[in-house]
Amino acid sequence: MVKLFCLAIFFGLFISCKQQPSDLETNEVTATEWTIDSLPKREILNSKVLQILKEWPEFNNIDLSFDALYQAENREDIILIIEDLVENQNVLAAAEYPQEFNTPQIKSRQKVLKTFILKTKAALEYRTELHEPARELLIAYNALREQLNVTVNNTLDTNLILLE
Repeated sequence: MVKLFCLAIFFGLFISCKQQPSDLETNEVTATEWTIDSLPKREILNSKVLQILKEWPEFNNIDLSFDALYQAENREDIILIIEDLVENQNVLAAAEYPQEFNTPQIKSRQKVLKTFILKTKAALEYRTELHEPARELLIAYNALREQLNVTVNNTLDTNLILLE
């Protein structure tokens, strides 16, 4: 019985001492390059929306920050751009909206945009994978731009529906 017990311990030690790859080799942090090829393209605004947006400087500041995001080359550029986006988004939230865009649909899209700006900022701070949060951020921004187009192109008078 003692021989069998010693043989089991020896066999267990032999299996547990097997060579395993080092954790340091598999968990190396690799610097990923920022590429805009995988990111969605910006939604095109129609001429009516552009006319209204000329008089809304708070939105134009956010738009310029997104232009810079497409031209960013490395992580440090993106950090600066996201910080700028956070500031511009806070200014936009506190600003007065043009009459055409003072709707719950536009404001809710802006809140979703704020969420994804902060998600991207968190990915930068925690040094996690950046492409997915940035892609979601641009999708949210495109949804806001599309909602601007829909709002201006909507010719249905809601008062007529409510009165009947």
